[in-house]
Amino acid sequence: MKNYIQSWRSSILSESNPLILNEGIFDIGLPAAVAEAINRDFDGVPEKGKTMIGNLYKNMVFNQLTRGYAMPLMNDVVHLADQIVETTLDLFSGDKDPDKLPPEDREKIMQFMKNVRNTIVGEGVSPDRKGNYGNWKIKVGDIQKAIKMTKKGYSRGIVKKILGDTIQVKAFPEMFETLAEDIYDMYARMIGQATLDVQTWLKSQRDEYKKIPKIIEDSNYYPDTAIIRYAQNWLHDIEKEEQKLHTFDDTSYWYDLQTDTCPIEADRMGHCGGDGRATTLYSLRYKGKDKQKSDSFVTVAYNPDTKIIYQIKGKFNNAPDEKFYNHIAWLINALGNPKVEETGEHSNDAEGFIEMIDWLKEHTNAEMEDPTDNWDEMEELITATVNYYNNQYFYSKIFAEMSARDDAQFDEPAYYFKGYVGVPIELEMLSEEGQQKLKDGKYTRDDIRAITRLMDDPRASGKFTGQGAHPVKIDGDRVIFFFNAADLVTQGVSEEEWALSSYEGDLRMFADDVLNMDREASVSGNALEEDLIRALIATGFMDGGPFLNLYMGTRQGIYQKDSDWIIETDVDGDDNPKLVWFQTPEIYFDLNRLEKDGVEEEYYRKPQVVEKILNSNTFKNSFMNELSKAALTTETQMPDIQVWEVIFENYNPPRFAIQAAWQVDKDDNESKAEVAGRWLSSEFGKSDFEDMLHMAFYKTLNDAFDTDAKDSQASMDFPGGKRLSVNESVSHKDIMKKWKGFRGF
Repeated sequence: MKNYIQSWRSSILSESNPLILNEGIFDIGLPAAVAEAINRDFDGVPEKGKTMIGNLYKNMVFNQLTRGYAMPLMNDVVHLADQIVETTLDLFSGDKDPDKLPPEDREKIMQFMKNVRNTIVGEGVSPDRKGNYGNWKIKVGDIQKAIKMTKKGYSRGIVKKILGDTIQVKAFPEMFETLAEDIYDMYARMIGQATLDVQTWLKSQRDEYKKIPKIIEDSNYYPDTAIIRYAQNWLHDIEKEEQKLHTFDDTSYWYDLQTDTCPIEADRMGHCGGDGRATTLYSLRYKGKDKQKSDSFVTVAYNPDTKIIYQIKGKFNNAPDEKFYNHIAWLINALGNPKVEETGEHSNDAEGFIEMIDWLKEHTNAEMEDPTDNWDEMEELITATVNYYNNQYFYSKIFAEMSARDDAQFDEPAYYFKGYVGVPIELEMLSEEGQQKLKDGKYTRDDIRAITRLMDDPRASGKFTGQGAHPVKIDGDRVIFFFNAADLVTQGVSEEEWALSSYEGDLRMFADDVLNMDREASVSGNALEEDLIRALIATGFMDGGPFLNLYMGTRQGIYQKDSDWIIETDVDGDDNPKLVWFQTPEIYFDLNRLEKDGVEEEYYRKPQVVEKILNSNTFKNSFMNELSKAALTTETQMPDIQVWEVIFENYNPPRFAIQAAWQVDKDDNESKAEVAGRWLSSEFGKSDFEDMLHMAFYKTLNDAFDTDAKDSQASMDFPGGKRLSVNESVSHKDIMKKWKGFRGF
């Protein structure tokens, strides 16, 4: 936010400030719908004023819009990006599939879609990440630019070049533009709704638009929020004589705000500015001779239906100054001496409220509640809550203690709280080594930390912090592991820290979450237990099968350490381990090495020949053998190849980028997981993979020359009448697409 505001301030102080250009609202490049709406909504405002508003919203980033307008707008932006990219991809199918196009055309069409998407949603942001708007710097002009770019690509660019004048090529740009116009219409409506107060302000004060650059410069808010808040303050500062209840000899006066919530009063007084129990607020105000607006000194919350004054607050929720006691007494008497329930809530000024209430008792006939020590009241509540819930838990426990009275974080009583969840597991489920380690107390704090970090409960509340190190408790034939617990209130709090709150309900919500987990943990086979089992397997306290060992080793980062392997895991619908994907880094087959290593025949250095060999089953089997030998395994059951992609790169000389990936599923036989573990543990580097590729290539060629042509299924001719068996299946394309979706590409 600071950087954004700073850039605006810099532009305001420069000669190119967009807010002081001499253009009209229809000349600054806004979509017609937006320009027309601003012109209509700000009717009567000078043209320069309209242009300032237009330039502001032309340069406004969508995700920084005020009043929660960003989300629906960004959803439509995402939809537009999806439509352009997906529709364009659908057009390039069949004989126009990108894989069948010349490399330069394929590169151009992919770059075209990338440029359009990046223009709309931002570079590096996937259009399907609809909840992540934090870094999206999209403006209305970016959409205009993307539509212009798309229409050009379809009318005379790469799309037109490849597909020609088809019905779709002619019709789709119009569809995209219609979607964009829907966004423009929504943006125009949002501007109109958000700036209602600004419209009132500028229409009634024709020259006030000149203040806009200065207002933005002096504010810590985003530009549109700055002028909206200024307009709101201006409107509330316009006091109506009929709302003045009484003026005193010192010229101070009671003003009826005629609302139970007033943000202006909140800003003036440093309190919340409202009370839901009341129907109106009375503000004691004073306006100096040379002042344009008044100042507030006391706020009173009153409900005539219940005949109760709920609050009498000075600045910052303190008791009003003694010099205002007579003014307060006048208001109480004028209201017919209603009951006063001001007890000093939300305040640290107990002595001040006691003094005020005692004075009012003597000078009014109103019934008064005696002020209470809110700190003592809060302490009683949290103590009772802690005792109640701790008596309900099987294995868990919560803690709470009051903060110091001089804690500066709150203007009212506050307390710290935390807790832990106990998850039991049968002792005999652990390995003999793990059991003995726990019984003898030989485990370390780091051992428990490692287990805790692997706990990954996916629920919105009740998440583990991942920082706990509570001692393990052996209870008969069971062992109980304890973990720091956090809910939506305390999420992210470490074991050395406590959550802090001034609302007693936060403790109750936290305690309920702990209770739910405690009850769940008491039933065998629960999700928490399963989560713990996976963590115990990963840390060696429990024996797991080959697949679980592989899965948890990946989760713990064992295989990724000091390795070029790219490894991913996935879970089923119940969050149980499902599969492990592992992929080589992008490795290169270098044609320069062929001649150097003895392959002198120019035929075998032709890119089309090399590509055919690299895509053959013979070569893939050879590469797998090389990989197996390097991993020192003779297992015949290998992990299944899921992806094998060879990408020709037209360098001089040409080269091939190769990616290979395998999958081990939880239902596979154990040998596949064992072999995968050995592969991943060998710490193959990129250079090792490249050596394996070239060795496999030479072996493939040697096998081809040693194979009788009559016995081979011929699909590629070799000099000397020899042939090589080649599988030219294109099924890899669908597998690759599925895999890329899994990887988040």
